Amino acid sequence: MRLCATLLVVVGLVGTHADPASAFNYRVYSVGGTYEYSNSLTGAFSVHADAAITVSPGTWCYTPYVDSANPVFLQQWVNITNDAANAIEIGTGHQCNGFVYHFIGYRWNGDWYSLGTTEISATSSGHYFDTHRLAQTWYFAFDGVQQSGTIFWNATGVFVDVGIESSDTAASVPNHWFTQLQYTFNEGPWYAWSSPTVIAVNSPMCGHFISATQWSGAENNPC
Repeated sequence: MRLCATLLVVVGLVGTHADPASAFNYRVYSVGGTYEYSNSLTGAFSVHADAAITVSPGTWCYTPYVDSANPVFLQQWVNITNDAANAIEIGTGHQCNGFVYHFIGYRWNGDWYSLGTTEISATSSGHYFDTHRLAQTWYFAFDGVQQSGTIFWNATGVFVDVGIESSDTAASVPNHWFTQLQYTFNEGPWYAWSSPTVIAVNSPMCGHFISATQWSGAENNPC
């Protein structure tokens, strides 16, 4: 496991720590990925709905990422190292009191840095999630709209994955499909996944591939 570069410069929004206590607190996962073109990956794309999720009552419900808000994340990663301690991330957070937000950011040596959040309304409509690297700069887009946060990081991914990350084992996450799964390598065109693999499915989660380009996951619900 090695980083492809040691230079890390944030452009646009300044990266900030989330609640430090939340960096590696207890989590359960329902995640599928692919190692195609490992060590050369430069982008990930998926579509999923931001349908309502029920989490346990908590505190600091309107503060993104904090564990006391019992967050559940529907997200997409480009993992720079096999241990996922370094990664590019984009997704949706669901917290107590129905607070839902899109987020972008990265993980560096195990610490999470947010590049921005946007409050949204839960919806069953599909949304497009795109992270990709061009000229050694990583960009983020929701529904084709590029976000202001970017990061200059001359690094490539070992694997990409999508799925659910939950800090609340009592949460009710209905079956979510992550579809149209694609990747880029060496800053080239988009390719559909063809060799998927299950990364992690922890109780009380379920998860499986419906096809090479469609992952199905849920928590305390059938997939």
